Amino acid sequence: MNADIIRGFGLNRTSEIALQKGYRTQLHYRMIYIPLPLGAVISMSKRPGRAEIVKIAEIRINKLMEMSKYQASYGDTDLARRYVDIARRISMRTKTKIPKEHIYCKNCLVPSVPSTFRVRLNARKVIMRCTECGNVKRIPYVKEQRGGRKKRLKKRSCAVRKI
Repeated sequence: MNADIIRGFGLNRTSEIALQKGYRTQLHYRMIYIPLPLGAVISMSKRPGRAEIVKIAEIRINKLMEMSKYQASYGDTDLARRYVDIARRISMRTKTKIPKEHIYCKNCLVPSVPSTFRVRLNARKVIMRCTECGNVKRIPYVKEQRGGRKKRLKKRSCAVRKI
């Protein structure tokens, strides 16, 4: 192909080189996706299974949530919100849950880092208040208390038996 024709398509320099070397390319919105040899046949491969989709989604969700926490800790809450929004969309599309270790405000989508959340401990719950929008999240810790009760009851019952 002629270089003027290639430039008319709005291709970048790497795709110009690929076409000059004899590779066929796929065009979509003026972007080159995959360079293919001229004799290659494009065939539809099998769609990945549910387990593969979930594994890829979990990796992407974790990476996006880590990136959002990093951006929020350095003060760029707009980009952090965007990363959380993308992670939420991936989780909804693939029907996977966002891990509990990644906490964010459900109202304004800011991830929980010390500068964006104020944390208080109550007798039965953890109270997290978002500093951006003022939304309150209450997380009960009844399981931990139940575990402590069981240990105390075991100690009391052992003490009674020894006497």
